[in-house]
Amino acid sequence: EDATALKYGDNAFDIVISGCCLLHIPEYEAAVAETARVACRYAIFHRTPVVLGQPNVYYRKQAYGVETVEIHFNEPQFLKLLDRQGLELIANYTLDEFVQDGVGSANRTYVCKKIDS
Repeated sequence: EDATALKYGDNAFDIVISGCCLLHIPEYEAAVAETARVACRYAIFHRTPVVLGQPNVYYRKQAYGVETVEIHFNEPQFLKLLDRQGLELIANYTLDEFVQDGVGSANRTYVCKKIDS
């Protein structure tokens, strides 16, 4: 499926997991919106690379045999995006993190509850 235009109905699944793919989607805001739309109760963004104290960082790289983009998200902006899509952060799990002088990066899993609208 195209994560930016899922063919499922609204609230189709109790839990929706975005597993380490958001970083490869240039239209990631649309993908987050679609995840929120099809989730009835929870949305999980697993292994999401974030940067701290700096704007989004974009890379071009070879992955899976093709040239692809990789985005490391400014964490406060990413959390605001989740909130705008009606997703309340209820837990996050840090897989790794490096911060020096307020600037750094991390890989986290964000567990969100869909806010009733």
